[in-house]
Amino acid sequence: MSDRVHDAASRGGVARAAVVAMNEGRKELGAKAAALCARLADLRRQARTVEKTIVSVEQELDLVVEKAGDSPLETPSGTLHRVVEAGARRFVLEV
Repeated sequence: MSDRVHDAASRGGVARAAVVAMNEGRKELGAKAAALCARLADLRRQARTVEKTIVSVEQELDLVVEKAGDSPLETPSGTLHRVVEAGARRFVLEV
């Protein structure tokens, strides 16, 4: 046990030592929770940035496909098709 727990036990008995030990454990859990919350906030910020970038690239790709007359485009990776279903657009790359 830590020195604080031993000190508490000598001053206030075993019950006080148990409370001190529990509070120390809660502090550790609180610190771990704070670190995880900070990581989660950072990941959500990154996800928003990635989503905005995806939207921007899809808009640029839309313009390229429109310039091609909405016909399939040959790319080094395969044939690119734009598919619109129920108002939702997606791009399909056939290899």
